[in-house]
Amino acid sequence: MSETLVDGKGTGYRASIGSDGSIRTTTPVDIYTQRLDYDGGYQPVYVGLAEPGANTGSAVWQVKKNTISNGIITEIKFASGTALFDKIWDDRESGPYS
Repeated sequence: MSETLVDGKGTGYRASIGSDGSIRTTTPVDIYTQRLDYDGGYQPVYVGLAEPGANTGSAVWQVKKNTISNGIITEIKFASGTALFDKIWDDRESGPYS
């Protein structure tokens, strides 16, 4: 069974019940503007999501930092340790991340 749930921002999430009874949800990332900041190669170190048209200097971003080891992403941390959309993309390098 699967159904679409809506959060307070009107964002749709897909929810389904697994065979073990667990509830699984997915977020449709493609509804957000996405910014990437690379390490000088092909690996994105910083990833930002926000509503389309968001200013990079406004506190409306979700910002993540990837740890890369041997060319693969091994860890993903959130700015200020939260997945809230209240960060500033332009300040992504100032941390902290957890």
